[in-house]
Amino acid sequence: AVALLLTAASLVSAQAGHVGFLGSDQESFAWSHPDGAPLSARSAARALLQLVGAPTLADSDFDSLPVPDAVAPTETWVQLALENLVLAPESTPKILELLTSARNAELSGSPRSVMRYVSSAMSTAKNPVAPLVLPDQDSSAAPRSQLQGLADTLAKHGVTAVVDGDSFTVQILDMAPVAFDSALLSDRQFLQEMAILADARSLVASSPNARVLSMEVTSLQDMVDGDGPSKLRVATWMLDSLVASAVESEWPRALGKSLGVQLLIGDSRRRLEDDPDYYTLPEIVTFQINLWTAVALVLVLLSALCCMVNMDIQPDSLLYAKFQADVSSKFD
Repeated sequence: AVALLLTAASLVSAQAGHVGFLGSDQESFAWSHPDGAPLSARSAARALLQLVGAPTLADSDFDSLPVPDAVAPTETWVQLALENLVLAPESTPKILELLTSARNAELSGSPRSVMRYVSSAMSTAKNPVAPLVLPDQDSSAAPRSQLQGLADTLAKHGVTAVVDGDSFTVQILDMAPVAFDSALLSDRQFLQEMAILADARSLVASSPNARVLSMEVTSLQDMVDGDGPSKLRVATWMLDSLVASAVESEWPRALGKSLGVQLLIGDSRRRLEDDPDYYTLPEIVTFQINLWTAVALVLVLLSALCCMVNMDIQPDSLLYAKFQADVSSKFD
């Protein structure tokens, strides 16, 4: 117990991303990298590819990668990326417990980079990664059936959730009720992501033959920027409970075969610093100013050229005037 507490404390104090391998295969491998050294996005992706058995790895990689169980290898892996999540004992106790009880390491890159690398390699191996989706998922709305299913699942965790039209109201313990509006894009995305975690049918509906399934939770960023702390706290609590329930019991039972989960956790501050595919706000502003200024100047130049080309060819009365000077007065 003391070791688990110390490990959890180290995960929280690191203030960085993390990667953990959960499931039946987690005890059968270890990394040979130096203790405490973080894994790059490329290394974390190759670790999963090695466990999946992807044929695209070079022989030189094998010594530094985990070795899968040759007798009973894990049949299906799920990449679960939780972006913008700050680990803390008071808000994410169950996710911390999952990480401390599994093979884990600090992640120096972003979860999205890991997923992109795995997706590219699996596509090359003719077994592409399948995203987790619900059978009736619609990106333009959150159907009432999804919201009601989410409410029923939360009720098993002792949470009161009420669906009223587009409103999804959640009350946790003695906290004030928090309402999520499915008509808003940020709230709708969060509710759909939680519905996928709450409904184990997403595993079967996505692709029953896929070796790797993937899901990325990114909606917490919008709540950090635009909502109060109570809404973010409730959303984080929901994510923590649903992830633990899905990984530990719901997903393995629904799939009916051995399941492994690569849990990727990225903090938004580290994501902006580490992933070259993300840009800071000043960089975005500068790019937009330069882009549209250049577009405007090009349009002005094209307009001027068009006006010159379409001018009527008419002799100018002043330039082409014919006259004869009268110089008789000079000789008088």
